[in-house]
Amino acid sequence: MVNLPGLADPVALRPERAGVWVWERDGIYFAPGLTLADLLRTVPGLRIVQGGDYGAPMVAAAFGATAGRVRVIQDGVELVPLQGGVVDLSLVGLAGLDRVRVERAPGGVEIRLDSRRFDDPRPYSQIEAGTGDLETNFFRGTFALPRAPGGSLVATLDRVDTRGRGGEDRGVASGAFLRYTIAPRERFGAEVSLLKRSAQRSVYAPADVDRTDWIGRMRFAPTEDLTLGVFGTSSSVEASDSFSVPGVRQVGLEAGWSREGARVDGSVRRIDGDGLPSWTMDARATLASTTFGGVGAGLRRESWEGVSALRTHLSAWSAPLYGVSVFAELDRGSVGVPWRGVISPDDSLFAGFPSTPRAVDERTTRRLGASFAAAGVTLRGARLSLDVDSISPYGLVFDATEGRVAGGERQGWEAEATLPLLIFDGLSARGSAVLWDDEAPWPYLPRLQYDASVLFHDTFLPTGNLEVLIETGVREREAMDVFVADTSTAGAAPTLAQVPFHQSWFARLHIRIVSVQLFVTWENLTIRRNNQDFPDRLLPLTRAAYGVRWALWN
Repeated sequence: MVNLPGLADPVALRPERAGVWVWERDGIYFAPGLTLADLLRTVPGLRIVQGGDYGAPMVAAAFGATAGRVRVIQDGVELVPLQGGVVDLSLVGLAGLDRVRVERAPGGVEIRLDSRRFDDPRPYSQIEAGTGDLETNFFRGTFALPRAPGGSLVATLDRVDTRGRGGEDRGVASGAFLRYTIAPRERFGAEVSLLKRSAQRSVYAPADVDRTDWIGRMRFAPTEDLTLGVFGTSSSVEASDSFSVPGVRQVGLEAGWSREGARVDGSVRRIDGDGLPSWTMDARATLASTTFGGVGAGLRRESWEGVSALRTHLSAWSAPLYGVSVFAELDRGSVGVPWRGVISPDDSLFAGFPSTPRAVDERTTRRLGASFAAAGVTLRGARLSLDVDSISPYGLVFDATEGRVAGGERQGWEAEATLPLLIFDGLSARGSAVLWDDEAPWPYLPRLQYDASVLFHDTFLPTGNLEVLIETGVREREAMDVFVADTSTAGAAPTLAQVPFHQSWFARLHIRIVSVQLFVTWENLTIRRNNQDFPDRLLPLTRAAYGVRWALWN
């Protein structure tokens, strides 16, 4: 089998290490929904803000973090925003991934995607296909060849399309991923990856958007503890309606070291693309033990033309004592707000892509809490504190506007619980909530958001070849303010609007027989008519989708 030498995995996550969620290969396979955004929607305290149905722009929101503080990292290399100030999640695929890791800190959101690594020499195929209401169709296929000529190969295709609400909101999100790896020496390897993703949106301009990322990497592991690497990327976006956005290139160095609970890793990048920092440097260190707990530190430095920004992150957690653990996080400093226009240079006030940040986002955030885990019961709560100088829009087509609004101080609480229901094995109740004070509302920060569900999940037969999962529940947020796209007047104050509370009752059923899985999902069971994240961008009344997933060693 041919694998690129990997950077050391993060120190094993423990239940008390709150704020981090990880899905390994089987967890992704059994996850709800059809896209990466559907998977992220299950993270407590994280919300997907969407401009419409599938194919429409989508972003991840938590604790009011917007442009510059939501990062997507593919195989250790950051995907830069090509339009607006964040990566559009409708242009990020889920096929072919071994792991999805989400770190939801008060100072920002980091989404790490790791494509397949080989632990079996046999060729592997995975197919997922389904259909449903609103003429929704879904396909995702992965083919992995650990012993391709000269190296190893992974190829994927995925697509979801729908007619949307009333059959008048057509949306398509489709993509492909191709990776070829060679390893001429035991501890040396190189690979090239192609990520291509497109979206078709009937109610936005441009109506068609295609993103392409080429990633090349070489890694060398001189010892079992140390890995060194070099990488380069070329990213571009093409759009209909004569829209033009220049591409971006990156080159960088990376390194990682790990030994007996200690881990240090970092990277430095040179970015060639206006509207983005010219240099970035990231470094992280973690020290953990099963006896005492752990501490972690992170640093990110950005260099723009004449402007620099520095953000630091500190965390600590204790080992469980009688099931109780405490944890704390401090995130402070600044990041530059990137700005890459979404409107045609011929008729937009956003024609220029400046080499300085659109703004510098300065904030200090704190999180202090405790957790309890024993006998199948998990309880977690934390006090939240935000001190933010200003809030910027994401800068995508649904909220492209100049300016930003003042921040301030906010206090809040978050809670999460899993309780076994002793009626029979495998039945549990789950819930989470984030509640903020009654101060003046901030964009993308509803005062209350919560989710609650009842879940049955168990495996049957001595072989474990029959697995059943049934879940039903509700996700809700209160009314929230959002930026509204406005390109009419240069220098004008940003336009804000309030969207009503959002509530969606959902259900899903998964049955696995050996390696074949049947699934059914339902959205908005109560047919609530006014669900929207942006004014006049109504989401589907309801939708049922069903299909099959299966894996084959052949």
